[in-house]
This record gives sequence, C-alpha cells and structure tokens, in this order.
Amino acid sequence: GRRNIAGMVIDYRKMPPNLWSVAVLHGDEQLMSQSAVFACYHFSFMYLSEQGYSSASLGFSRAFLNDGVLQFKMKFGFKLLFSTAKGFAIYPLRCSNALGDFLARQPFFYIDNRQLHLASFISDEQNSTFNLPSVLKKNKDGSLTSSQVFHVSEGGIKLSSSQIFE
Repeated sequence: GRRNIAGMVIDYRKMPPNLWSVAVLHGDEQLMSQSAVFACYHFSFMYLSEQGYSSASLGFSRAFLNDGVLQFKMKFGFKLLFSTAKGFAIYPLRCSNALGDFLARQPFFYIDNRQLHLASFISDEQNSTFNLPSVLKKNKDGSLTSSQVFHVSEGGIKLSSSQIFE
C-alpha cells in the first residue's frame, strides 16, 4: 500500500506561511535523490494554493550563492522579503592569490540600503566560475538590484565591473 515517505512543517504564525522544515523517512538518501524533497515543496505549494494563499516563504538561507540549500530554493525563483542583522564582515589581513581563489568560489548576496546585491570575485589565478545569467533568470521579480564583480590580487581588491538592474 501507500506510505508516507516525506513531509513538510508549515508555520502559519506569520504571513505568508513559511515552509519551515522538510524531512524524509529515515533520512533515506535514495528517496532524496528521487526528488522526495522537491515533491514536498511542490505539494506544499499546491496545498497552500488550494487553501487560498498566493505565496509562501522558503525561510532563511545562507548568503553564499554556492550554498546547496540556497541553490535548491532558487529553483522556485526568489524575492527578498526581509533579512536580519545577523551576518559577517570580511576584512582580509593580506590580499593573496589564495584569498582570491577562495572568494572566486564564494559569490554571495548582501544587503545595502534595504536592497539586494550580488558580489562575485575573480582572481589572478583563475577565472570566476560564477554564471550571472543563471541567477538573473531566477530574478523574475527584480529583487536583485545590482551585481558587482571584484578583482582580487596581491595588490588588493578592486571593483572590476558593476551592473545595475532596473
């Protein structure tokens, strides 16, 4: 017969409802690879739509573009609804090729004046693997205000290019 293999906890305390937590039976990796998590999101969106909701929150994510959870959530499109003061500051003590290589693999979102921006990096040693057009396809509602590409070298970090989206 039928059995439940995955589920979603939906938090209705704030609007829109928050798809707060997803679980797969026994953490079964085979079920996850067969899209059980995606199915939870899909059916949760359908359920909320049937209940009269026009949107849902996917919750918080790390700011790093290469984060797996953020990549998964971006499949559904994104709009920044709010952020918190929690964050980080990066102050390099010494600019080096190693720092450039690290940052080139870690593009991230940041907020300035309540607007969402994207920072990516290129180094002397390698070209950035960052693919801006794939992010822009997910930016259907215009949440992303700008994208900056920074060049990192032993001489410092300098703005290489900037693109403003309207």
